[in-house]
Amino acid sequence: MIKTLALALSVILAISILTFISFQQLSAAKEKVKLIDWKANPCDDTYDPYRLVNRITEIRTQGETTFLTISFRESCCSRFNPQIDFKGNKLFLLAYKGDPADSCACTCCFSIEFAIEQLPASEYQTYFHGKKIELSNDHYKTTQPTSEVYKGNTINRMNRYGFKEGLWMTFYKDGSIESIEQYPESELYYEESPLWKKDFYPSGQLSFFSRNDSTEYWFKDGTLKSQFTEYSVGDTTYKKVFCSYDNRRLSERSLERSYPTSSASKLDPGSKAGGSETEILYHEKYYKTGQLKSRFGKDTTYTWHESGKIASREFKEGTIAYDEDGFVTERAFYWQTKGPAVWGDMHNSLYAEIGRDGKVLKIHFVRDEIIPDGIVPSAHYNWTWNEAGKLIESPEEWKEPLPWTKFNQLRIR
Repeated sequence: MIKTLALALSVILAISILTFISFQQLSAAKEKVKLIDWKANPCDDTYDPYRLVNRITEIRTQGETTFLTISFRESCCSRFNPQIDFKGNKLFLLAYKGDPADSCACTCCFSIEFAIEQLPASEYQTYFHGKKIELSNDHYKTTQPTSEVYKGNTINRMNRYGFKEGLWMTFYKDGSIESIEQYPESELYYEESPLWKKDFYPSGQLSFFSRNDSTEYWFKDGTLKSQFTEYSVGDTTYKKVFCSYDNRRLSERSLERSYPTSSASKLDPGSKAGGSETEILYHEKYYKTGQLKSRFGKDTTYTWHESGKIASREFKEGTIAYDEDGFVTERAFYWQTKGPAVWGDMHNSLYAEIGRDGKVLKIHFVRDEIIPDGIVPSAHYNWTWNEAGKLIESPEEWKEPLPWTKFNQLRIR
């Protein structure tokens, strides 16, 4: 009995000594392990940040220093201040303490190389912002690749990252082709749209064809229903549209071009701004009956009622709208005033609703305004009269000359 007790005490003592030694070793290791340097790489748009898996991408040693590169996603404008902690067999890494110093609406892919001194060579677990990470060459979650075979050809390939590759096909119940899509042969970083796509009616007639520069639709009898084309010549981009109704009559046709330009303020020639200009070369719309609905003109754009009577005339300085009986129902006036150099010209628009007697029922005035703290774009003001000619609505804060007095075309009640 005494021998047994002595043996038990010896075992307990040995375990205690080993535990103490292990604790001392871990404490010593913790004291020795420290971050001596770090390097953050800029935003890398090679990857899709919303798919990225936070992971270790490289581990290398140089003497007593271990270099760990961590790839992760974070707010685009984050500021990094890496921290580390080593406890037991766990290495805890932080890109920053607490919440990120800066945060913005976009997310990006970053990497930080941690230079850590005296990190044990034995196996340890790594955590990044509280979550375990591992060494991996896969930047996204992986899945089992899949594919099918059609007439000896491999189709409908899905790669390890879940991206479509190569030729994709769907079929009607009778086995005829419903659609064909062509994706890049290999895609590792982004979920691409098809390079081109064709849809077919059950008869085999092409119903839809989309590729890089155009999109087309066909009726079942093979007649072209609509076509949208975009192409470039030098620095000029052209967009062409053709559409028809189900009765095969023309619905719309247009051609416009866009090109870079530098514009100067008409009221302040010293104020210039870069941008682009879109020029309509032609644009026509039609009713189902074939009656012309609208036609763009360089000086004046016209619209018509379905009866063929004029509905509106729009020109550079304004618009006049008519009802079916030819009465003017609305007039609009557009003009500009000089603004701050950093803003350019200020825009003004006045819309007048007109009754059958030719007198104004309502004024809606919209303008850009300069205020002490900057500029208010599109401030709105309203004046309204009843049928008896009494003013029943007006802005209380208005203390300037009334904006419609400069237009003698308007008859105020």
